[in-house]
Amino acid sequence: MQSRKNSIAETLTNIFVGYSINLVANLIILPIFFGIHISMQKNLELVLLYTLISVARMYFIRRFFTKRTEKKYRQRGIAHV
Repeated sequence: MQSRKNSIAETLTNIFVGYSINLVANLIILPIFFGIHISMQKNLELVLLYTLISVARMYFIRRFFTKRTEKKYRQRGIAHV
């Protein structure tokens, strides 16, 4: 089982890496493939919005699988820590 401290570290690392990748990707992909040129400020805002959506998505998927796993353990009568 993962400790809360490690869970926080994993989450923050995932957010930082995703934010950084999306920031660079927007700088490259938007002008080359779509002819869209936006300021760095707008790029930062757009990537922040994508990041918030991604965090919400990760949370709900994690909760879905946690509930599914807990249900499986309850059905089998196994104590789940």
